[in-house]
Amino acid sequence: MEKDLTYITALSQTHISGIPGLEELGIDTQKLYKLLGNMFCPGHFYYIIKDTRLRDFAYVAPQISKVLPIRAEEASFESLMKRIHSADKAHIACCEQLKETFYYDFLPTELLTHYKVSYSFRIRTGKGIFILLHHQEVPLRLDEKNRIQVSLIIHSSLSHLGFSINRKISFMSLGKGKHFLGMDPTKQHPNSSHSGKNPLTRKQIEVLKCLSEGKNLKKIAEDLRISPHTARTHRNNIRKKLNCRNTRHAIALACREGWI
Repeated sequence: MEKDLTYITALSQTHISGIPGLEELGIDTQKLYKLLGNMFCPGHFYYIIKDTRLRDFAYVAPQISKVLPIRAEEASFESLMKRIHSADKAHIACCEQLKETFYYDFLPTELLTHYKVSYSFRIRTGKGIFILLHHQEVPLRLDEKNRIQVSLIIHSSLSHLGFSINRKISFMSLGKGKHFLGMDPTKQHPNSSHSGKNPLTRKQIEVLKCLSEGKNLKKIAEDLRISPHTARTHRNNIRKKLNCRNTRHAIALACREGWI
């Protein structure tokens, strides 16, 4: 076991030494070594540094090409969303909404960087071919408002282990805290204030579907042939109509109700 941990630490240091701009992101490399060791899974994996200020990935490890037919420089939030199995997008949206609720409504601020979230989904590697990915994410840095700014994501292929999709989400302490395992993201925090009837217009549904695919407002405006201002107005009106505090919450609700 000690030999395995030594190997994993050395592997982590080899990977991390090639990441540009870690100091600019305010990331402690020693902490990153330890996290990669704690989140290591057998088989092929790749990791991502996500920075909310960029609204995309700050870094994608070149190992992604061993898991998906895509190069690191081509990888983006939008390109990965296009590959996710259509039946799993609602699951991801619900998991992401529960993740936000867990971090900001449940955990005290001092524990935000001490919990990792874990769930799985299917992603396309070829025409009609999907593999199961294990998603792990842990916050690395908070902004001045104590919101998550930079996080580490690891995607590991589970297909070689014969696992099937498990529509659960878990929150695991990286220290001695309590674990929250096997939670149902569709039932933990239902939106009880909504009647279930779709209040959105056809254009708002189109905008929300684009948002669920990871497209930004500029891209949505181009695809739907509307102005960026109109796209932004639709997004804001969607939140108000659905009584949602953010877009992720709106996507999760719309996916659960089958509107998108």
